[in-house]
Amino acid sequence: MAVLILAPYLFVRPTGVMSNHILAAMGHTGLILRVNLISMVVNIAMSILLMPRMGIEGVALAATVAFYTNSLLMYLFARSRAGVRVDHVAITKIMAGSAMAMAVAGAVYYLTDPLGEAFLPLLVRLAAATLLGLGVYIVYIRKARLFTADEMDNVRSVAEHSRLGEIILRMLGQ
Repeated sequence: MAVLILAPYLFVRPTGVMSNHILAAMGHTGLILRVNLISMVVNIAMSILLMPRMGIEGVALAATVAFYTNSLLMYLFARSRAGVRVDHVAITKIMAGSAMAMAVAGAVYYLTDPLGEAFLPLLVRLAAATLLGLGVYIVYIRKARLFTADEMDNVRSVAEHSRLGEIILRMLGQ
């Protein structure tokens, strides 16, 4: 259940990471540190409050709220300091793909529940959920043509320095 509570964070993660990198490139590392400290305080405080009542699910909920807080603050600061604006159509398409991937991953995790929570079965369940969710996301990106040729050129130039990036590009047929 804790995994499913954490899953919605995937909706905001790309925006938070992008905003973090923009702020870092502009030299706002102190601001990034303060935002991360705020998120950490939110996580710890909520964990202390929720763990006695909800157990591990309370800790997962606290982490999710802290992740959302972090991503929102990073985006707001990137917007105010760098003039970053979000292309809402593109974000909606990306979020649709993320939602499909999360639904598949969640369904796989839920349907494999009879395998149990021991280390090896849990590892198999999480790997299957992750790989099938990623597969759905990759197929969606290919079919929806989310990225322009210029954007894919930028991604390719970054991926040249990353083995994982190269693998993902091959899977995307680029």
